Amino acid sequence: MLYSLTDEHAFPMLTRNGYAKTRPWSFGVNLILELGPGQALQAPSRPGERIIGVDHRQLGWTTVVADVGMELPFQDQTFVRVFSSHVFEHLSFQQAEICLRSCYRVLQHFGTLHFYLPNLAYWVDHYQIHGLTTAVQQNLFGQQQYEWDFHRSGWDIPALIHIAQSSGWSAVEALPGRTIDELCLRAIRLDNLR
Repeated sequence: MLYSLTDEHAFPMLTRNGYAKTRPWSFGVNLILELGPGQALQAPSRPGERIIGVDHRQLGWTTVVADVGMELPFQDQTFVRVFSSHVFEHLSFQQAEICLRSCYRVLQHFGTLHFYLPNLAYWVDHYQIHGLTTAVQQNLFGQQQYEWDFHRSGWDIPALIHIAQSSGWSAVEALPGRTIDELCLRAIRLDNLR
């Protein structure tokens, strides 16, 4: 499968085996992978870092078109950070595990993962108090404007920790996100270095 690359001078190119590889002139640049950037990048970056956006369709900040619920099309240890904002809940539980394993593989040693997603416990409580409001519907089930705009899974802190650990992550924490109705899954790739 061919993936769409928007800037061949700044971003990876695909090799014959289907994996992305950085171009020689991007050595020394730290690459950040953002899953599902859509129309706007949200991953924080610093000078000397480039963000590679992977989305299931070509949108404003998509660098590579690929399904984030499948094996990511990059070589091992390509990125220093993986970031995602409100994408993880669009994956089934099986796809979520595949995604986490794939993120682990493409991260460099001591690389970090940051996923932001709706807090299922918050929205269930909100539903019990206020009923099925538009906000509850959108945060529990997605906006449902197109095929991928449905939520296929829901997560609370224990569930996030469990799936991350069962996907091979050892240094993992799940905590409140940027807002009260959001969670953050943070993890660091730690390998047994001898």
